[in-house]
Amino acid sequence: MKTINIYGAKGGIGTTTTAVVLSAMLARNSDYKIGICSSENSELSDIQPVLGIPAQKCNYKVTDNLIYRPESTPVDYLIIDNGFAKKDTFFKDNSIFIIDNSYLSLRRATILSLGLMEIEKYWIKIIKNDNCLTGRDVSEVIGINESFATEIEFSSKISRSVDAGTIGIRPPKAMHQSLIPVIKNILK
Repeated sequence: MKTINIYGAKGGIGTTTTAVVLSAMLARNSDYKIGICSSENSELSDIQPVLGIPAQKCNYKVTDNLIYRPESTPVDYLIIDNGFAKKDTFFKDNSIFIIDNSYLSLRRATILSLGLMEIEKYWIKIIKNDNCLTGRDVSEVIGINESFATEIEFSSKISRSVDAGTIGIRPPKAMHQSLIPVIKNILK
């Protein structure tokens, strides 16, 4: 089993949404069994409402290839939504680190980047058009290798898909297209 850990530079940045969309895309576009879970207490996890899963379910089969909290079901890939990273977080290889173009996110990522230098990771930059920093600004300050990064332009379509519980089934086209390189990187 290969584990993919997803971390965010701050809370509310999109780790759960990204974990749900990535796991659904992997399940749809491969023959692998994909598991998704949260490192948080399962009662506090946002994965269930985003996927439209009834509360308190383990081994819940979302689709033939996608299982929520696969505690007794073997899976090929396990996507773990770790939420926002803390200063003492022990980062693991095969991590995805999410940052947006806000000063707070950039500041926290700079503090955390010392623990990120030696691991194999992939960056996802969530770009909000009303913020003053650009994706390039973020890359330059953090020192992101652009061959291991992708940008997702944030739009209200993403929020509406999350609220409607359809993000895992039908992610907005821009988000889907931006995550294709991440999927290829995971499956290599």
